[in-house]
Parts: sequence; structure tokens; C-alpha cells
Amino acid sequence: MTWGSDISLLVEGGKELGIELDAWSARDLEDERKRKDCINSFEHADVILLRLTTDKVWDEFIEELNKNVPIIPLGRNTFFRSLSNVSLDIVAKVNAYHVYGGAENLKNMLGYIGKEALGRDYTYEDPKETMWQGIYHPDAETAFASIDAYLQWYKPRSKHKVGIIFSRTLWANGDLEVINTLIHELEKEFDVFPAFCYGMGDVELGAKTSGEVIEEFFLGRLKLDALINLQSVFNAGTEEWSTNSLKELDVLVFHPLMAYYKTEEEWRGDSQGLSNLEVGLSVAMPEFEGIIEPIIIGVPRAVEEYGAEFERHVPINERVAKIVGRMKRWIVLKDKQKSERKVAFILHNTPCASVEATVGSAAHLDALESVARILKSMKEEGYSIPKRSQNTS
Repeated sequence: MTWGSDISLLVEGGKELGIELDAWSARDLEDERKRKDCINSFEHADVILLRLTTDKVWDEFIEELNKNVPIIPLGRNTFFRSLSNVSLDIVAKVNAYHVYGGAENLKNMLGYIGKEALGRDYTYEDPKETMWQGIYHPDAETAFASIDAYLQWYKPRSKHKVGIIFSRTLWANGDLEVINTLIHELEKEFDVFPAFCYGMGDVELGAKTSGEVIEEFFLGRLKLDALINLQSVFNAGTEEWSTNSLKELDVLVFHPLMAYYKTEEEWRGDSQGLSNLEVGLSVAMPEFEGIIEPIIIGVPRAVEEYGAEFERHVPINERVAKIVGRMKRWIVLKDKQKSERKVAFILHNTPCASVEATVGSAAHLDALESVARILKSMKEEGYSIPKRSQNTS
């Protein structure tokens, strides 16, 4: 049992090694029939590999685990580690394979488990550290460790530059169709600089935070016009560091969404759209950081290979085109002289009361005075503010 992002590479590695895998994701376990099938699979398993979450649904499975076979947990949660019945050395090495990620590491992880935990005749190589952060492009043979190396290959040709920051997990697991589609759509208008990272970072592993990756790749001579953040939360280590990183970057930050719990059909058919969890993590929290345009561009889709079903993210093409069109208009607005920009103020007005009494009302706030002060500041910044008419007729 693991997260859906792991399953495709595990299934592929198992096929190469001749290992039969029953793989289940957290999403699978929402289905009652699949939950029963998963529990039944414990009875004939030779080894159980677990990557659990704190969801209550896991309690049922923990009780049903077959304690007579090796149980190996993934992740750093100390409670889940306590479920293990193999040596700490095996747990540590299996987790090293998993954390480094990628097809070769996961295949060697399965070979290692077969040899060291089951005593079977498998071969394996030790875990190989892969890039924790880098610049990715679908047309390049490999990722780039520095912006200079990427620029030598990329040869910029457009007036405007857009950066993308996305999860290393997508890169390591090859779940890149949404990223690839977004890059190619953006390249119709802009030069694109897509960077992946480990999000929260990890000093011990050498993985940098989102803020450090922005400093390394996007500040300095590159001078971005906009940034796309495809992570749920922009994480620079601390709230202060996150704020300072975004201030120093000083560009619009867009946040198109990839759904994790609903297919396109489920999303379109649900009047609520995204789940409450995704609204909180992917819409509300980024808005606190001033990130804009939470337009959904990707959804999970079930894929079947080697007799196993798993999820990959696929783009919603018209939504990808929509976010790129929105970005183009924002960048055009950015390039306009302040005196040429048109700004609208929308004031609250209670429809069941007279206009004079309620226009611009706000709880314990003087909205009209606030607008007046904002207009004054805008004029000082170079916006064209027409003089108030003296005609009171």
C-alpha cells in the first residue's frame, strides 16, 4: 500500500524482475470492494510494503496485516516505523531507495527486498542519489543542474520569461504530461524555465527549499516576468523567508491547479468542484501568499499497464490554454505605463437597503476613506487619477 505516485514505477520494476505485485493507493481504498481485495491480498503476500498516511481508513488495514511476513514501512513517521518486523538496516536502506526515487532505484529496491528480506535469488545495486533540484525540459535528454547549463542548451528567443516550479516527485516518477503540455503551450508566447524541487527541503539530504531554488535559478540575470507555482504551498523554510523570496523575485506568481482526488469527469460533474481538502491546500493557503489564478489544468486518470491499475496526471488542454492566455494579458498589463492602466474598484452594496446608506459598507472599516487613500498613493506612483468634477448638478 502506497501513494498513487509510486505505483507506476513499482509495477514497471516488478515486471522487469518477474515479481508479482498487488499495489494499492489511498484513492483505491475509498472503494469498499477494493478495500476488501487489499485486505485479502495480505494473506498470500510474501512481503508487505507500506507507505501510510494519518487517515483513519488505515486503522482497519493495520489490524489486518499479516504479521508472519516481512512488513516494511516507508516514510519517517515513527508510529508506522513501529509496525516493521524486519531489521532497522533493511528499513533504512529501503527508505533510501524510495527517497532518492526514480525507476532504477525503485527496481533495485524490489530486488534488495527480495534478496535481503526474503532470501530469494535477486540481484540489486545500492541506492543512487538523483537530483534534488534542477531545470527540466521535455525536449532535453536530461535535467540541468544549473541555469547556465540550461541556457546553453535552450537558447532563449522571446521577449518575456516565465519560470515554473513543481514537485520533484512528478519528475522522479515520470508523471510529467501536465508539465510538458504547460511548457509547450507557454513556449508559444514566452521562454520557459521549469524547475523541480523537494518543496520543504531537507538539509541532511541536500535538498533545497522552494525559496532556495528560486534564489539559485530565478534571481539575478534571468529576470523573470512571471512565475508559475505548481506546488500546493510555496515553502521557503520559514514564513519570513517565503515572504522575502517572493518580494525579491517581485513578479506575479500564478497557481494553476492539479487535482489529486477527482477525475475530470468527477470534477465537472460535482457542483462543489474540488474537494474541501484541495480547496484548503491548493486555493486558500496560496492566496494568503498573494498567489493568483487558481485555474485547474490537470486531473488524475486511471492507467493500466502490466495488469495493474494506477493513476497518472493528464492535462485539460483548454484549461492549460486558458491559464496561458490569462498570463499573457497580465504580462501585457505589467508592461503598460502606469498612467495607461485602467483600475476598477468594486464596492459592497447591500441590495435590501438604500444606496446612500450602504454603498461601500464594510464591517468596522471605513471603505470609502480607504479608497480615497489608495487613489492618492496610486497618483503618487504614476497612475492617472482624474481630478474630481466640481459640477454638483
